[in-house]
Amino acid sequence: MTQELIPTTGTHPLRTRGPGRALYAAAMATDLTALLLLGLVTTGLLRTPDPVQGGAVFLVIGLQLLARKLRSRAWWYVPLRDAGPVPVAADLVFWSAMAAVLITLATVEATGRAGSWAFGAWFVVGTAVLAAWLPSTDRPTPEPPSAWWTRTVPMLAAAAVTLALAVGDHQVGVGTAAVVAVGIGAGTVGVRLLAARRVRAAKPA
Repeated sequence: MTQELIPTTGTHPLRTRGPGRALYAAAMATDLTALLLLGLVTTGLLRTPDPVQGGAVFLVIGLQLLARKLRSRAWWYVPLRDAGPVPVAADLVFWSAMAAVLITLATVEATGRAGSWAFGAWFVVGTAVLAAWLPSTDRPTPEPPSAWWTRTVPMLAAAAVTLALAVGDHQVGVGTAAVVAVGIGAGTVGVRLLAARRVRAAKPA
């Protein structure tokens, strides 16, 4: 016997009472835990044997996959036709917290407390840029996409701060950092143009 799911009111899991909100909040907490764990291991603040350090990367990937699954499941409790964008405030706070973790990681490495850029500035910059550019994939269609700037702006800010710290620590030259910054800016514009084109192509004529 199939049991029909009766969704609660609301336009987003965080705006619904019950399992939807709990699942989405758990997904956010899982994502933050994954990034924090990655930061602790890569900076050397969490001393582990080499095999454990390498295995931690797979644990982080597993946590991120779990977070994605929890988000997708949370949408079961929201009426599909009435679903709106991610609440800007909640999304901005979440990605700002993610950016803060990356900046903390970069600061710890730049100050030499973990062996002076144990994984390098490029690791942190690449992580931030990848998060800024990749489209949101945790929403089952046909829900609308989340507000892109609430994720892109904090992540690009984290990348910029990391580059500045690397330059100040003489790990990256000023010219190299400038070229990378221009490349990130151009890439971001390109990504947004492609995203806008996909949205226009998906709209009915």
